Amino acid sequence: ASLGFLLLTAYLLSLAHWKASLKLTIIGCLALLSFFRLDLNPSKGEDWNRAVPYIKALKTDRDVVVVSASYLFPCFAYYYNRGYLVDYKNTIDRLKSEKVYCMNDASGLNKIDYKGLEKIFLIQGHQAIADPKNTIFNTCNDRFRLEYRTNFAALKLTVFNCMQTK
Repeated sequence: ASLGFLLLTAYLLSLAHWKASLKLTIIGCLALLSFFRLDLNPSKGEDWNRAVPYIKALKTDRDVVVVSASYLFPCFAYYYNRGYLVDYKNTIDRLKSEKVYCMNDASGLNKIDYKGLEKIFLIQGHQAIADPKNTIFNTCNDRFRLEYRTNFAALKLTVFNCMQTK
């Protein structure tokens, strides 16, 4: 709509019998106003493209990945192993076989065998919707030592050390 408005204004100004300097001043003011009003650099949202390869590069066989919200498993699987996503009916089972668990709240943490684990990679997207009380983070933070946190746009990655319990 803004682009159409600018084109209409330019057309109407071309029909007007005003001096060129007045027309240029009006166009300049409208262009300057539009520059500040238009969102020329929109946010990309969640950056799964960078987050998942980062986790995959750091993850060992003794680590666990927790993906929250659970309905985001296709986003994670796409960048983790596209073959898992091709077999959509078995995607969650294939992720579990690699110690990647998808859950919405801390109740899913009870299904994880922590014996011999070194780290938990908790990646959260839509946390305010899926887990508004942040139960997964709070439970992990109560039990294990927090190593570090980082963000990938709207994704939050938190790494916990399972070897050092609280």
